[in-house]
Amino acid sequence: MMETNELIQNILALGAGKAALIPADQIVLAASFRDACAQNSCGAYGQYWVCPPACGEIEALMVRVRS
Repeated sequence: MMETNELIQNILALGAGKAALIPADQIVLAASFRDACAQNSCGAYGQYWVCPPACGEIEALMVRVRS
């Protein structure tokens, strides 16, 4: 398994400006976030596999984060 520092360095090498690991229980989850997606606020709705609707239902995604 990759060590935390190695993982962060790899992410930075791929072009990220910053990278850090945080505990899942510190991530604020809100189903209302999906509302911004449904309104196509960023203009990417339905264009990428990581965006709705391709990424799945918000409730299922929140369960994955919590587990």
